[in-house]
Amino acid sequence: HRDIKPANVLLTERGVVQVIDFGIARREGEKEEDTKEDLPYRAPELLFGPRTYDAFAIDMWSLGATFAEFFTPLSLYLDE
Repeated sequence: HRDIKPANVLLTERGVVQVIDFGIARREGEKEEDTKEDLPYRAPELLFGPRTYDAFAIDMWSLGATFAEFFTPLSLYLDE
């Protein structure tokens, strides 16, 4: 997916979680291009520039950052 963040996670009326916006999704092992992911949800290894990546690990980092924002009163943004 490569862009998991609170704005891309929805909860249906039945309580089902849905992930939306697959606009920058890539196949496993494809080279990482310069993208516009939100920094607070971007895995640290992506900060070093274009390269191949572990898609599962990157999405898990983003999911963890999203959960942190959902379940804590702290902002992931440094200026807030």
